[in-house]
Amino acid sequence: MADDVNQRVEDALEKLVSITKRSGNLRKDIKQDILVSVSVLRKEFSTLKCQIKTEKEEQKKLREEVKKAKDELVRRDKQLDKWRHLWTTCSKVQAAEIN
Repeated sequence: MADDVNQRVEDALEKLVSITKRSGNLRKDIKQDILVSVSVLRKEFSTLKCQIKTEKEEQKKLREEVKKAKDELVRRDKQLDKWRHLWTTCSKVQAAEIN
């Protein structure tokens, strides 16, 4: 999908450049403004794509960290359950010894 969007944007920008080349009626300053604007748009789209890629990589890294933290919590919860069971068992044994 992103490739489709990239292609449509590039096609639209290329059409603007093509119009400036084909049109004999446009003033030279307007043609130059269009070409400069297309150049700026290409640069900004490129910057946005890089930012999106970086953010996706960061999100992946954060998801992995969250998964590790969840796994650690599960491990500790199981360990805590073992300690609770041991504590309950010891308490019952002590209560039985007292009676």
